[in-house]
Amino acid sequence: MDTTSVDVAQLITAIAATISSISVLAALLVARTQLRLLINTRRLESSVAIHRDFATHWSDIRFIIREFPAILDKYSGNYDAIPVEITDRVMPVLSFFERVGVLVDHGIVEKEIFFDLIGQSTPDTFEACSRFIEYRRRRDPRRYENFEILVEVFNGYKVIYPTKIKEEHTQRQVDEMRKNKGKIRSYR
Repeated sequence: MDTTSVDVAQLITAIAATISSISVLAALLVARTQLRLLINTRRLESSVAIHRDFATHWSDIRFIIREFPAILDKYSGNYDAIPVEITDRVMPVLSFFERVGVLVDHGIVEKEIFFDLIGQSTPDTFEACSRFIEYRRRRDPRRYENFEILVEVFNGYKVIYPTKIKEEHTQRQVDEMRKNKGKIRSYR
């Protein structure tokens, strides 16, 4: 073989190798994109399921925020005497926030999505139940710790992202949000 045909063969081999490498790279990029879409789809499905679950608890959450502190005052520390009809409304809500705390902590549900969907009701519910939670922790010190962590993350989230502030907010409202560490007025 002459040197020209050897050079052409080497050139063709080099081009084929380059094309193969580009094809492999393109396949990897497509696979990476599909994996991201799959992960985002799973997160979206989880977020939608959480929002649906939240909606089923909404009337009980409102009850807890608005009325449960007065009930706790009435039973002044003897929380085992609270009627079962009331604890049957409270316990599923506490369990809901505990489960969500685990999912957010492990990155299964993104905190930004959860807090945009659920928002201020997370710390408001915890605050309304805090004495009851402390009472329950006498038997199990780790009870509702993921709910508590979720509240801490929420408070940090509102400080880090104080906005979500819309242009129509006045400077006074913006200053008030920052002064209150990003907290927005509660639903009460």
